[in-house]
Amino acid sequence: GWVGGVLGVTFTGVVDALRGGRLVEWLRTGRTEGSPRDPGFYGEVAYRIERALRQRDDALAQEQLRLAQDLDAIEASPNGVLLLDGRDQIEWCNSVAADHFGIDPQRDRRQRITNLVRAPEFVAHLQSGRHGETIAVNDLRGTRPRALAVLVRPYGDEMKLVLTQDVTERERAE
Repeated sequence: GWVGGVLGVTFTGVVDALRGGRLVEWLRTGRTEGSPRDPGFYGEVAYRIERALRQRDDALAQEQLRLAQDLDAIEASPNGVLLLDGRDQIEWCNSVAADHFGIDPQRDRRQRITNLVRAPEFVAHLQSGRHGETIAVNDLRGTRPRALAVLVRPYGDEMKLVLTQDVTERERAE
């Protein structure tokens, strides 16, 4: 009697430990599929973890697609868009802003904009803190005369959005 009971409890404990061990091993691999298909408690936990990871991955893929679409829309804008961090380092820019500022979006990423663009009126405006005002800047690049309207807006955690628009033709017409 009692020997059979002890053996039954021991057997159940060993099987339970093996199932738990398979679950822990699967979790250590970092895979999001192929969870252990054991019956009982550990199988249910593994299934629910795998489903939650799959839902997280699907949500992340949707967010990445949405971000790519947003960046494509900004890239299609006729205006320059430049994102600066709290230290005025370049986070991202579209090709129009890269042309206006004479910068390379990949090479110059994480560089301070004031080290790359020396136009005194732009640097003074950026550092003034009077954001929200549009200023006129003549030629940020120093290569050809053109008039740009520049607007700096704060956003997020000490970040800045810099919008540029080429207004050369409009000024000539006036």
